[in-house]
Amino acid sequence: MNTVKKLNVKICVGTYCYVMGGSKLNNLKSQLPDDLKDEVYVEASVCLGCDKMTSDPKPPYAEVN
Repeated sequence: MNTVKKLNVKICVGTYCYVMGGSKLNNLKSQLPDDLKDEVYVEASVCLGCDKMTSDPKPPYAEVN
């Protein structure tokens, strides 16, 4: 049995990430080929807290699965 796991993508759209490109990433699903759109779930998040995890933040941030 071959099961396909849905890909979950959480995109930071907090102010810093939004300005640095998060707004474009948030449109990811509309840019996917039709055969992949049902396999990817895209969700916006106000902040993923990634800017606090590194001394050299490079937004925008996203989490996959």
